[in-house]
Amino acid sequence: MGDVVALNLPPEPALLKSRLILIVMIAIALLAVGLSLFFREPTPTLTRNSSGATPASVRWFDQSIDIAGHSIDVRAVVLSAGGYRGRVVNQPDSGDRRMRLADAVNLSGAVVGVNGGYFDFTFQPAGLYLLKGTQISPAIAAPPYSAIVGFDSAGQLQICETHEGAAGLIDAIQAGPFVIDPGGNVGVTSKANQRAKRSIIAITPAGDVLVLNTSDASLFEAALILKQASKLWQVAAIDRAVNLDGGPSAALQVEGAPSAFNRIETGPVRNYLIFLPK
Repeated sequence: MGDVVALNLPPEPALLKSRLILIVMIAIALLAVGLSLFFREPTPTLTRNSSGATPASVRWFDQSIDIAGHSIDVRAVVLSAGGYRGRVVNQPDSGDRRMRLADAVNLSGAVVGVNGGYFDFTFQPAGLYLLKGTQISPAIAAPPYSAIVGFDSAGQLQICETHEGAAGLIDAIQAGPFVIDPGGNVGVTSKANQRAKRSIIAITPAGDVLVLNTSDASLFEAALILKQASKLWQVAAIDRAVNLDGGPSAALQVEGAPSAFNRIETGPVRNYLIFLPK
């Protein structure tokens, strides 16, 4: 008998197809892993932390938080739901004789104060502005004015979407954007990457109020920090958070906190949000 010759036949078409599908599936899985690593949100890391409470039971936190190598100084204040009466303080003077946040807090007997909303080049309020039920300026239906921040007849903070209007509010300003959207999801994307000093006001589902002041931070970085609220400030997850005026207007004053905790504005501020003891 002659030698048996092994024939090197090409694979069956079905076998080729299955191999090709397997290769494609492996490639897609590897790509997905790579993309998830590339686009993974950086995790805020607490690198410095001191905290305390004022005689009025306002909790304060003085912290440094690192996000992807960028250090952000954060000053946070927590007011318990129902434990305060809030209102808006008008500040119409843009000159050297203007009332500072510290003055507004001290003169009113407030325990916490933060700068408020935006203003235009003539120093007129930009967006909705209500004082004691009287409308000073109308709402703006355009970015970044996505939120209305105000106080109801009981002095409790309400944060509404602009399209909801200001029904039931006595004092209110318009601000934005939402850093945390109503319901608790992040309200900005990583493209919101311009850094500046920030003032942010937030509320939990239970009505606890969080006031935040930061050194240079992007809105996206601020959102990542706010998503860590329960870990950083021992409050429930934030339901919604709004960006107030920032940059040189950013300011925070807390009576009873260490003097180094407070942040003084370096530019004009058109109005203030203050919180008085109940």
